[in-house]
Amino acid sequence: AGAKSVELCFAGLCIEFVFHIANFIYMFFVLKQKASFKRHPGDKKLLLEILVFSIFSFLVTVTVSLNTATDKIVLGFLSKDSVTTYTLSVIFNSYLVTAASTISVLFDPKINESVINNRDEEVQNVFDVVSFICTFILSFIVFGFISCGKTFISAWIGEGNKEVFYYSIPIMFCNILIYPQTFSLQIQRAHNKHKVSAIIYASSFIINIVISIVLCILFMKFNVPIWGCIIGTVVSYLAETIAMSLYNSKVLKLKQGKMWFQTFINICVSAIAAGATMALFNFINLNENTYVVQT
Repeated sequence: AGAKSVELCFAGLCIEFVFHIANFIYMFFVLKQKASFKRHPGDKKLLLEILVFSIFSFLVTVTVSLNTATDKIVLGFLSKDSVTTYTLSVIFNSYLVTAASTISVLFDPKINESVINNRDEEVQNVFDVVSFICTFILSFIVFGFISCGKTFISAWIGEGNKEVFYYSIPIMFCNILIYPQTFSLQIQRAHNKHKVSAIIYASSFIINIVISIVLCILFMKFNVPIWGCIIGTVVSYLAETIAMSLYNSKVLKLKQGKMWFQTFINICVSAIAAGATMALFNFINLNENTYVVQT
């Protein structure tokens, strides 16, 4: 049992190994890079700076991963039957993060260059542009899901799992609000001021655990423990967003007004488009005219 998992891990390891060998060949023989192992007077100080920087970046990554997995762990202890349903509900959230990250990561080199050259206005412009693009895309995806996601859920996992649709929406909507602050983490790293962010993410993780456990136990009386975890996640995400926005504004001097205004406009436009789409679907009676067949 589990042999195929071992085979997959081994295949992944081989691919990663080949990739690093190819990268090594390209760096040394094409780019003509050289590695020097001679010790220099400033090596200890540089090593210490790298360690501190990496440790806090690692803490951010770990706390974000833990925060994502918290609800599954809580439900695993308190209501094992709800884990599968919750897992299906957060699948769409991972798609959202991937869609936005694919765009924002393209601007990371520009952010680093602007910070190194002390071009603060340029950093602000990049932040505003990326925030607008990402919230625009996320808003239309989320409200598009709201307008016709119920039909998709029914075709995907059956009529008996429609609650997945309602569980998915709150966490998906939170991503519209939180993503600009997630992108700002790259600006913080470029300034080497991401230490406080690690504390904010850790605090968000603790908030999520406490609220999720308490509410999950309470909502078990009504046989809907998943809502306890969802509320805990939403509250922790909102607290994280507000704290990050205040930190960016006060410490990094990154103006937040335009970003919030653009986010609000994107949400309003997407909501109107979703409302029009839902009205159209009701007019043509989508459920009777769809040719989606569940196998």
